[in-house]
Amino acid sequence: MMLVAIFSYFMPSLNIGKDIAQVLYTVSGIMFSIGMSLAVTFHTNGVNNIAILKQIRKSINHVRNGFICYFIISTILFILLYATGTDDGKAFCYKKEISLNPALAFSIYIIFSIIYYIYNFIKMQNLNTDIEDELRKEKI
Repeated sequence: MMLVAIFSYFMPSLNIGKDIAQVLYTVSGIMFSIGMSLAVTFHTNGVNNIAILKQIRKSINHVRNGFICYFIISTILFILLYATGTDDGKAFCYKKEISLNPALAFSIYIIFSIIYYIYNFIKMQNLNTDIEDELRKEKI
């Protein structure tokens, strides 16, 4: 979060408007929905080792909670962005030394959260592949 504010502080003239932020929020919402459906429908059928099963469930719950947390923060920031009433792409200025472009800060945060979603999609796919490989080894 701090990185987002710092980036926005040093690049306040970068003109990213609310329309771009809205598109990014929509993409984030779609990715959140996909991620939640993956987390909720993840199958551990065939895993008999209780310790491993608990570890898998803990990992899935961690990813699910991360998805929820990132999306809640994104939603709050999105609402705040539209509640500020600033002109499109304009930065807030405080005593001319400090300026912050809310649309830019929000867009950067959303981009980071989208990268987080993609990273966790890949982790969940790898976990599923690892489970399938281990189950095949046990059958042989």
